[in-house]
Amino acid sequence: MDMEGLILAGGLSTRMGEDKAMLPFSGSPLIARLADELRKTVQKVTVAAGEGREAYRFLGLPQVLDAYPGAGPLAGLHAGLSACGTSWCLVSACDMPFVQASWLKKLADKALEAPPEVDAVLTLAGGRVHPLLGAYRKRVASSLREPLEAGKYKVMAWVDTLEVIHLQPEEQEESLAIYNMNHPREYHEAVRIWGQEEI
Repeated sequence: MDMEGLILAGGLSTRMGEDKAMLPFSGSPLIARLADELRKTVQKVTVAAGEGREAYRFLGLPQVLDAYPGAGPLAGLHAGLSACGTSWCLVSACDMPFVQASWLKKLADKALEAPPEVDAVLTLAGGRVHPLLGAYRKRVASSLREPLEAGKYKVMAWVDTLEVIHLQPEEQEESLAIYNMNHPREYHEAVRIWGQEEI
């Protein structure tokens, strides 16, 4: 498959108060669960780890560092897409506990079937586009330099310059994929939804 995986895990998790990627979920750190789901679709997974994370070494995955520190997910996308060795890169943020391999495969299949002019295939759910859960062509990495150097870090402002196809979940389980966690209450709600009694 002409596609690699990328986990965006370079944030400071300020609102959560601890590293979101390392929160226990379904018996393992969240980032490990996400890596496992990605590996069901792609062979190679890379972690965009901001300025680097020793805590992620247990995954045995390559880490790429931001060339534009402090620029948020846009910098992680730039680092990850620049390092990608395939035409496409399947991307997920590290704070999405309900991402399933079945949805990732649908995104991947849609991307690989897309006409040449398409730059990205992104999840559309809850009435909006979710740019941190989708597939991007490696070639768009170069288009990230201009906004990053200009200090314009809004992901959707950049996405709006691309040729994008949207993919909408049809099943409730897949719709949960867009759930992301920034605050402790959102983490505890995710654990409740998953049906765990103990964290």
